[in-house]
Amino acid sequence: MASKKTLECLSHYITNFVDRSDETKQLKKAILEEDKNAVIFGSHGMGKSSLAAKFAFCEHESFEDILFLELHSYLKLEEVLRACNFFLGDSGIVEFDYILRSPIKMTDKFEALTSFLNEKRFLIIFDDYTSFGEELLNKLIEFVEKVDKTKFIFTGKHDINLNDSLHLELQGLSENDALKLIGLSNRKISYDLKKRIKEISKGRPYYLIVFSKSPRIIDKSENHTPEKILERIYENLENAAKELLKTASIFEGPVPLEILDDNFSENAVNELLEKGLLFKKDCYYIPNIVKKLIRTKIVNQRRLSARIGEYYDKLVESKKDLWDHLRAREYYMASGEYVKAYKIVESAYIALLERGYVELAVKLLEESVETLEGDKKFLAASNLASVYQRIGRESEAIKIYEEVKEFYYNKKDRRNLSAVLQNLGAIYLQEGLLEDAKNAFKESLEISKGIRDKEGMGISYHNLGSVFHALKEYTLAKEMYQRSIEISSEAGDKMGFAQSLYQLGAVLEDLGEYEEAVQKYSISAAAFNNLNHPNAELARNSIEKLKNRLERDK
Repeated sequence: MASKKTLECLSHYITNFVDRSDETKQLKKAILEEDKNAVIFGSHGMGKSSLAAKFAFCEHESFEDILFLELHSYLKLEEVLRACNFFLGDSGIVEFDYILRSPIKMTDKFEALTSFLNEKRFLIIFDDYTSFGEELLNKLIEFVEKVDKTKFIFTGKHDINLNDSLHLELQGLSENDALKLIGLSNRKISYDLKKRIKEISKGRPYYLIVFSKSPRIIDKSENHTPEKILERIYENLENAAKELLKTASIFEGPVPLEILDDNFSENAVNELLEKGLLFKKDCYYIPNIVKKLIRTKIVNQRRLSARIGEYYDKLVESKKDLWDHLRAREYYMASGEYVKAYKIVESAYIALLERGYVELAVKLLEESVETLEGDKKFLAASNLASVYQRIGRESEAIKIYEEVKEFYYNKKDRRNLSAVLQNLGAIYLQEGLLEDAKNAFKESLEISKGIRDKEGMGISYHNLGSVFHALKEYTLAKEMYQRSIEISSEAGDKMGFAQSLYQLGAVLEDLGEYEEAVQKYSISAAAFNNLNHPNAELARNSIEKLKNRLERDK
């Protein structure tokens, strides 16, 4: 049985619902009797969301719980998974959270979600897929068709290719139902005017409601389209209400209460609510029909998008929500503020990787590289290459690093050139290309010496130690690690100091100099411990292993 919270959510969509008994019966037969999914499609304002919500509300006892998810254009598949995770958690299924945070492919996460949704009989409504994007929608459909126990309802403007489903096209309301709905919205309208509204609206529920709230706009002598009547309603608004609509229409999806409550007069908000151009639930909602019209009236849409980006940016300061930050990034991209958008990606991509959203992190960095110029472009490219390296796409990482290296070389930016060479060397070392790695680290070392970058020198010596260790040139490896330890100590690089000490211990162990190796491991363990770094445990284990070996040798 659906929760009280779910039923309250559904009730928002069915306030003015009228009849649709035939369509409701078809849904009931398909979903409850024939065990099928359903697609409800038709023109904007036809009441698709209301029908889906009404069915769910009336039949909630047939399901463990119900999720009503609006598929706005800003949503990504990661956020769909996140919404499903919260939904499953509320239903007592918490295991999916661990899978969602794992750095595995998106397809694997959807496979796991499929198994969880086959454990209980839920109902999930994906509302208004029209703006979601064809590629994302197809991936969603592919997932849905693998789920048996949980049932799905899709709503949108056009039909979609969802197999073994009811495909229900909504038409305008019958005359009796249309007149009844008009009467619910405004009891003072004459019968003749009701007929006129029904004729103009073609029985579409949203138009019936809105036109009945502004009956004076309806001119009996003129043959207007619904869109033209809606435009006349807009033109008759107060200027404050018009400005409010323009701001609200830029939002993709729900409009936060505070951006309207704090920035516009109560009269402007109330005027739109009374006219049916705005709805209030836990947020404000502006119907897509209205949004489409208003966006044609906006002279500087980019300025408003930037303003909304700033709103979400400030929201992050108080809520600390990663997804609010990414929402700000979407609006900055829409406004052409690509540098601001990248700053968000730069601060968020590591968190995305850590939470398992690898593909999203890659996509955002790729889009940053495409839209930025100059230094910022190549900084984003370096970060993208580091992610490629992290997820095993080494050849792509090398290609990008080579392009970045050339950029910094031509610009004579030696500090960044040195860093790129370090990254290239690390990939070569990882791939076993030891000579290439050695050359890259040596070149980086010479640059660091030239600009007196002690931290860079310490890293280069450490990495050269790793190369010589892999080549089994132990004397040179010892020398490199010792130089790294000295320089890291001088530069105050505590992490570099601890890491080089540990690696020096490993070289000494390979040389059979066990007592000296134990000494180096012990110092590195203490250094890691002071940094609260997990490598402290690694160093202690190495000490224990060598001590046992020394005991056996005695």
